[in-house]
Amino acid sequence: MKLRVLSTLLFALVACRSSSQPTATSSALDTEASPIASHRDLVLGQGPSMAARTTGVPHSNNIDMVVLSDDGAMAMTRDSMGGVRFWPALDGKAEPALVPIRGARAFSLAAGKEGITLAVIDGIGSLHILSAQSDGSM
Repeated sequence: MKLRVLSTLLFALVACRSSSQPTATSSALDTEASPIASHRDLVLGQGPSMAARTTGVPHSNNIDMVVLSDDGAMAMTRDSMGGVRFWPALDGKAEPALVPIRGARAFSLAAGKEGITLAVIDGIGSLHILSAQSDGSM
């Protein structure tokens, strides 16, 4: 049984070992007229990322509290770990921003002439007033 496991692991290691340069084979990509880069120019493990590129800060746990602005265009959310996020636009134009107060018991937001005002009561009962911009900066 041990021999079978060891030989399987050895086979897997040999199969996964790759050389530092990809091998050259003839294909349609080798032609000079092709606008696509030759496979010889590509380095394994590099290339465009398919992951979404965001600057926002998502919640790390379930959202348990949501407060909307009077006009319904902005929101603040709290997750069950106490993280608070400010959503300057609910139509996808702006990413959520991290509010630097943990364990908020209550919060509110309102838009004014000078910007957006966030009011947050933290876990020990202190009131925090924050000023935010429409891009999510505070």
